[in-house]
Amino acid sequence: MAETARGRRTREKLTDVSLALFSARGFDAVTVDEICETAGVAKGTFYVHFERKEDVMLSALGVFLGETADRVTQVGDTEQSFLAAMREAVDILSALTLVPRELIIITIRELLARRDDFLSYSREGRDLAALLLARFFDNATIATVLRWAQTEDSPEALKASLEDVVMLVLDGITPRS
Repeated sequence: MAETARGRRTREKLTDVSLALFSARGFDAVTVDEICETAGVAKGTFYVHFERKEDVMLSALGVFLGETADRVTQVGDTEQSFLAAMREAVDILSALTLVPRELIIITIRELLARRDDFLSYSREGRDLAALLLARFFDNATIATVLRWAQTEDSPEALKASLEDVVMLVLDGITPRS
């Protein structure tokens, strides 16, 4: 069944309200009832769009990563354009420093628990080498963000660590003479 414009707006509103409440009060302190009351929707409406409140964060992350992937894949296929795309990915992922660390940790925990479902879109129409490279980059990026979220490192440290991941990937795919 296709999602309607009204359904998309409701889902976006629930996501925005949920993330604002999670950021203000912490994930565990917020209930589905509070999300619905703040969003001005019935509790059943929440469950039309999400099974659990953790799914709100996964949905938001999926949108974020999808938009990131779209922006990164719009570049050409030269080595320089690949490097530019990876640098743009680092800049985009560095915006995670604006998200409360608790939410990052919870989201990554949920993402890893449902990894095959969440990343299944990446398997479509890709060759094996590209898929393996994407999985390596994905795993290295998630590990880097999780390590940052669990420490007292600065926002700049996340960006530097993500840049190190990009350089590791580039070193691994650069042909040797």
